[in-house]
Amino acid sequence: MLVFLSNDYPEKDWPAFEFEIGKRAANKRTQEYLLPVIVDDVALVGLKDTVAHLDLRTTTAEQIAELLAEKVEAAQVMASEKRAPAPAE
Repeated sequence: MLVFLSNDYPEKDWPAFEFEIGKRAANKRTQEYLLPVIVDDVALVGLKDTVAHLDLRTTTAEQIAELLAEKVEAAQVMASEKRAPAPAE
């Protein structure tokens, strides 16, 4: 789940709701799930230190898109490996 966070997000209903849902879901999963993108110098309240994030002030939109494409591809590979039948002996 990709969420864009700025100093305005706590004041807006939808971004605050989205971030809260993302945090809850991330706590329930063993795989990477939540990827916050920081837009400005917002404080990440309630986010574990182990959750990686991207900073739009130091990362280009193209770099973020490339990283997301890599993550989607890796997830597709993992999903196809789970669906593949076990090799016959």
